[in-house]
Amino acid sequence: MGTVTLADEAVQEVFLRLWDRPERFDSARGSLRSFPLAQGHGRSLDLLRAESAAPAGGARGRPAPDGGRRPRASCHRPHGG
Repeated sequence: MGTVTLADEAVQEVFLRLWDRPERFDSARGSLRSFPLAQGHGRSLDLLRAESAAPAGGARGRPAPDGGRRPRASCHRPHGG
């Protein structure tokens, strides 16, 4: 992720979601270890996309350490459904 602050935010949100809605975890779909990792990956991509779509001042009005030039987050998905 772009900054330590955004990484901290992503981790905190993942744990709060799991704490608030533990029923979302389904052991038939994977282990308890993989669940927060997958959630963290998704949340990190969301935050990176929000930062790259934001004006040069950053999504929350913070100055971007790189002057607003953020790498684009991409998620490769095969075509064909």
